Amino acid sequence: MNRQPNILLILPDGVQQRAVYSDDTITPNLDRIRRLGTTFTRAYTPNPACSPARASLMTGLLPHNHGVLQVQHCQPRDHCVLRADKPHWAQGLSASGYRTGYFGKWHFGWAEDLAPFGWQEHSDYSEEAKTRMSEACRPYHEAMIPALTRYLGEPEGYPEVLYHGVTEIPPGDPRITTYLEEAITFLESAVGDEQPWCCGLSFSLPNEEAPCSLETWEMYDPNRITLPPNLDDEMADKPNVYRVEQRIWDKMNPDDWRRLSTNYYARITETDDAVGRVLGLLEERGQLENTIVIFTTDHGRSMGSHGIDCHHFAAFEESHAIPLVMSGPGIPAGETSDARVGLHDLGPTLLELAGAEPIGAVDSKSFAPVLGDPRRASAYAVGFAEDYGNRYWLTQRVLWENEWKFVFNGFDFDELYNLETDPYEMENLIGRPEHRDRYRSMMAHTWQWIRDTGDQALAESDYLAMRIAEFGPGA
Repeated sequence: MNRQPNILLILPDGVQQRAVYSDDTITPNLDRIRRLGTTFTRAYTPNPACSPARASLMTGLLPHNHGVLQVQHCQPRDHCVLRADKPHWAQGLSASGYRTGYFGKWHFGWAEDLAPFGWQEHSDYSEEAKTRMSEACRPYHEAMIPALTRYLGEPEGYPEVLYHGVTEIPPGDPRITTYLEEAITFLESAVGDEQPWCCGLSFSLPNEEAPCSLETWEMYDPNRITLPPNLDDEMADKPNVYRVEQRIWDKMNPDDWRRLSTNYYARITETDDAVGRVLGLLEERGQLENTIVIFTTDHGRSMGSHGIDCHHFAAFEESHAIPLVMSGPGIPAGETSDARVGLHDLGPTLLELAGAEPIGAVDSKSFAPVLGDPRRASAYAVGFAEDYGNRYWLTQRVLWENEWKFVFNGFDFDELYNLETDPYEMENLIGRPEHRDRYRSMMAHTWQWIRDTGDQALAESDYLAMRIAEFGPGA
């Protein structure tokens, strides 16, 4: 058995924490990882959009330090460029003797060769490969069942796009199977060597607007889907842009939300099936005991909470809270931890567990001590995230302190929630006189984060016309 643990990172896209931590979804393989390891209930993403979050995952840095501020594919090539001098944790593993492979969705920067980032083997990220993937997916779209498929064209003047659908073709979406087979090929070779290995397996599902198979759809009953209790939030006490976003889904009724959720859960189940294939291979080869298995995601998804979907303007938990489950050598089985850990903290943690040199990521820290003893979670009570919008620019910073959550909105008034008494963020406490001292202290803590992490644009926002915050950096 290898002295250093192997590492398997499973990274589907846009998985809502509440969805997979509940009984609503059918995820036997994720459930198995949870039984074998530790589940984090307060894990969060440092940014609720794919590209910035994934860049933070790989570098351990907040977006203002790694440079990827928005989703990559809608930007000119000289925007959202990952800064070349920022090390990645896969480089640290390679330097420590690991064989590394990454397969599936990358989605930050335009690199076709991942070797400079520490991934020795990887998928084909050329334009030709993207075209082949589109062609492979075409039959699944052509066989969609009209009665179970919905297109969204609101508001007036926007083109109709696929929102969710069901295909008659059995499970086997190329966006899952293509990368699964690549990972299986890598693992079949790697598990036979003495060299430790790290395999990343990433999917664009369940977040992508893609059809699920009828076979998987029928595993669920839409009438039994639990709708979020904040579905009908009028958001009268929230920033106005949140209410503007609600208009996109004005025509959705409860049955529509249930059908959307059924499709989303089915895509999660199909992704979970791929996880089972990988776990089965490791178990068959006697490698599971010595492998750190991580199941997480880049960001969450609203799925009807507050009457919206996707993951954009609103800084609610449905977008920021993420599943994070880890099992493997030295990680307690069947445990739950309420440590506040960020996706960007994962790299430093894996390097410590692997006995590799740290990469000096100033915005993150290893949570390996919590994995050894979940009772040490009290040392991880604070988290920080940031958002720059996506196509539409905005300034937003999020601070968690124990049960309290503060959202600094540079475009509108701020938000303050007690997640213990109000887990669905129905009541913004920002204007309450009895919470003004907490408002001031959390704004001061936010300014401290801004200074300590070199968030220069905000750290130097004391120019007269830019004094947007209720309390300035010296309050």
